[in-house]
Amino acid sequence: MEELALVISNPVDGQWLKHIDWNKEQIAEGINAIVADYQNLAYSEDQLQEAKKDRAKLNKLKKEIEDRRKQVKKIVNLPYDLFEKEVAEVSTALTEAISGIDQQIKGFEEKEKERKKTEILALFSEALGDLSEKVDSTKLFNASWLNASVSMKRVKEEIDAKVQTIRSGYEYISNLADDEKVIAIAEYEKSYDIGMAIAEVNRHRTVQKRLEEEKAREGHEKAAERLINKLEGKNVVNGMPVEEKRQEESLRSEEEPEEKKDRLLPVCAESRNEKTPESDDPKVMTSISVVINGETAGMLLDLIRKNNVAFRGVVNMQLLGTKAELMELVQNLKDAGIRIGGTKNAQN
Repeated sequence: MEELALVISNPVDGQWLKHIDWNKEQIAEGINAIVADYQNLAYSEDQLQEAKKDRAKLNKLKKEIEDRRKQVKKIVNLPYDLFEKEVAEVSTALTEAISGIDQQIKGFEEKEKERKKTEILALFSEALGDLSEKVDSTKLFNASWLNASVSMKRVKEEIDAKVQTIRSGYEYISNLADDEKVIAIAEYEKSYDIGMAIAEVNRHRTVQKRLEEEKAREGHEKAAERLINKLEGKNVVNGMPVEEKRQEESLRSEEEPEEKKDRLLPVCAESRNEKTPESDDPKVMTSISVVINGETAGMLLDLIRKNNVAFRGVVNMQLLGTKAELMELVQNLKDAGIRIGGTKNAQN
């Protein structure tokens, strides 16, 4: 292809317009004199019309100067504007030729990227091994790997590092509880970020803990409510009148097999009214049966004291321990002044 170069023949080098000569000094001197006349001039309200005339005169002078400048610019730019238009016509033809070649080059490059992508996915499959069915490699694909400047050696190193990190994440999740595994895997497989998965598991644990605490609190409240109902002489069991409850238990017992009938039924409170010397309000004596352990025993006594209720009676308990341990407990109870009734030996 013949080498081409744009050559300017007119004007020749050295004859380009370098400066536009005009009567700058004269114009500048005249304007400075005019400005000096009006610089500190103050008009009164009576001189409003005169002020308007002076403003119009100065605006006219300014417009004449600006119009002349624009005229000179147009004349000077005329040959350049024509030159610019002619050059653009030539450049447009070249742009069309370049565009055709560019489309072909991009087609080759896209084909090469597809070939490289296929090779990279094969590397992923090989590196994942038994994780291939679990891991979506497209979520791990780095588009920059397709650049010609990135070698396959570098791509393989980065893939191996990613797969090792993912494998470690699955190993961590495998040690979680079954319900937590489900939550962790669902979150982990969104982006294979073990930190996000752990955060989701911790959130689940917090929610479960709150639910358990709420359930325990509601259980304590219901137990306290039943105790208060007993102390107030209300024959209520599980929110149901005792007689109705008994009928329900009786019907259920008739429907159940014999081996399931050996159960403890709720004990109805028996109450009687007594008046104390200190008050005309009757005191109610009631008997109740409650199931307690080491933790709830303290809560029961606190509730009794809080409601200013006297406590007396017999506590029936089933104890499990060695003979020596039981004998030591009996001696400690006697030493504490607690009366002990008969005992029975039970074997599992």
